Amino acid sequence: MSESTEQQLTVSWCRLQYPKYRIIAIPNGSMIGGRNKYTLIKKYKAEGMTNGVSDLLLCVARKGYHGLWIEMKDKSKKASSLSPEQIYWQSDMRDAGYKAEWAAGFEQAKKIIEEYLS
Repeated sequence: MSESTEQQLTVSWCRLQYPKYRIIAIPNGSMIGGRNKYTLIKKYKAEGMTNGVSDLLLCVARKGYHGLWIEMKDKSKKASSLSPEQIYWQSDMRDAGYKAEWAAGFEQAKKIIEEYLS
């Protein structure tokens, strides 16, 4: 399954399982295509788009954290597949009081969310 499909499953499951909590996706520049790609990237960066930002944010405080950031990867990925910017973002978010994890696929993301909310 693609990373996108894994993320879609995670969001759908989380919204069904925990409807009172908000989980949001943070779009990034890698999904921008077409003739105006570089113009759009410049615009989005001016609006605050930042390299390395994790894919998902679960907007609920638990266990002393302000929220949960999740960087999604497909099942075949390892920790070494995180970019330096993604590693930095997760470290920065931890320093800011958030829990920040990466997940290789839906099942791992589900486990991270369940543990965070338990």
